This record gives sequence, structure tokens and C-alpha cells, in this order.
Amino acid sequence: MLHLIFRGRQKRGVAFNIAFLVLHNCLPHHSTVASQRPHSPPSVSRSVYGLGLISESEFIAYAETDHVRFVDAMISNYDSHITDYTGTFYRQERSKEKMDKPQAFEFKFREQPFSIFMQCVRNPVKVDRLLHVRGQNNGKMIVHPIGLLSWIRSVEVDINDDKTVDTDLRQCSQFGIRNLLTLIKACYVSNASSNMPASRYLGRDRVDGRECVVIEASFGDSTMPQAKKAILKVDLGYRLPVSVTTLDSNDKILSVYEYKNLRFNMSLQDRHFTKEANHL
Repeated sequence: MLHLIFRGRQKRGVAFNIAFLVLHNCLPHHSTVASQRPHSPPSVSRSVYGLGLISESEFIAYAETDHVRFVDAMISNYDSHITDYTGTFYRQERSKEKMDKPQAFEFKFREQPFSIFMQCVRNPVKVDRLLHVRGQNNGKMIVHPIGLLSWIRSVEVDINDDKTVDTDLRQCSQFGIRNLLTLIKACYVSNASSNMPASRYLGRDRVDGRECVVIEASFGDSTMPQAKKAILKVDLGYRLPVSVTTLDSNDKILSVYEYKNLRFNMSLQDRHFTKEANHL
């Protein structure tokens, strides 16, 4: 019966593998991710973000004129400074002719070893909590189902089993800002090889009350089957992407992904990614 819980919907062409991310389900059960975080400092605007690499004026200039260097600067910034982070991930995708209900996931993430815990706080679908640590639990995800099987504390799910795992659940192995940056860079490389216009600068906007620069990236047919372009919003303080909206050839929105409440370098340890710590 468990396989019925985890059988996914058909993979959506719109959920571009940028879908940096993630599962398709959740709602708070027991404590929240926020309550499981280690003690955090009073301010998260630490000096590590972007400093020592390029100035803000240079970063903005790249956003306006040289998007390959712009992405490279974000990658260098991330690799130089970021080890882990917590926050809330918002997602909404189109299914056929209408947008699905928006979902929100509180999460904690660590780069090494790759560790992700997510808990949905809005509109769960099949599970409400997910834990995946690369190299542990026999390579499987640990999830808590909702609905008829919610009484089960946790279930191990093979992350590579197409027959039993929702496509979106398997995307948890691709979670994270760094994976998003890798995909964006690949899009620019692909566009350059096909002589396709890569992107253009759209100006400024705000996400989560923070100032962002906005660029529009175009995709070739081989890169994204349905999504033809994406609107990328990059936080000027973090120097990292915090919002991606994909559109089709008629400028119809296909998906919206956003990171909010980000807190970086929280000194997350192994103990923060155990089944016991996350009520699984």
C-alpha cells in the first residue's frame, strides 16, 4: 500500500530541473524547522556575503552588462562563504491550465555532506516531512506520510526508484542555491553554443523586503522543453538568487520559486539531521 502513497504525478515539463529543488508535499507535524535550528546570532547580515570578491558596484555592473560574469561572481561568493543555511522555500507550479496551490517548506540545508530536512507548512500533498543525508540511511529518504498512513512515524524511500517515488520527492537530491547556480550557468553555456540571446537586465525589485537586481534569461528548446525564459531575482546583500519565475513562449507563468527568511552559516551539525531530531 505504501507505494500508492509515494507514486507521483507525471513529471511536469514546466518544473524545470532548476526546480532547484524539492519535494511536493508538507504541513507542520510536531515541532517546526525553526524550533529545531541551533541558536542563531541576533543579526544575519554578517560580513561574509560577497566581501573580498568584488564590490557592490561591480556586481551591479555585471548584472546590467555581463551576465556570465554575474553568475560566476555568485558562484565564487557561494563557494567562498556558504556552508549551510535555513529558511522557507515557496513554490507554485502550473498543472495543465491552472496554477496549483502555493506551497511553503521550512528547511535546513548543509552542503557537506549533502543534508536536507524539509517540512511543509502550507498545502502538503503526500508527505509532510522529508530527511535526506547523502551516504546515510542506505542512500534512502526518510519521510512521514500524511492521510491514512499518518500514524506511521517514518518510511524509508529509495530516492532512485521511479516506481515508488514521486518525481518531486526525488528532486530533494538537487536542492539548493548552489545547484540552481550550476543550472543557470549551464543555460548560459548552452545559449552561447547555439548563438541564442542569453538574457537582459530588467532593473530592481524586492523579495522578502530585501533589494534585488532582476534579469531575464532565455532558454533554447533543448534546455527547457516548455519554459522559454526565466525571471531571476538576485539579492544584492547575499549576492545570491532568491527568486525564479519561469514562463512559456506566451509569457504565461509556469512556476514560481522563492527563498525567504534565509539565515546562513548556522553551524549545522550531524545531530541536526537525524531522524530523532526531526521527529521521524
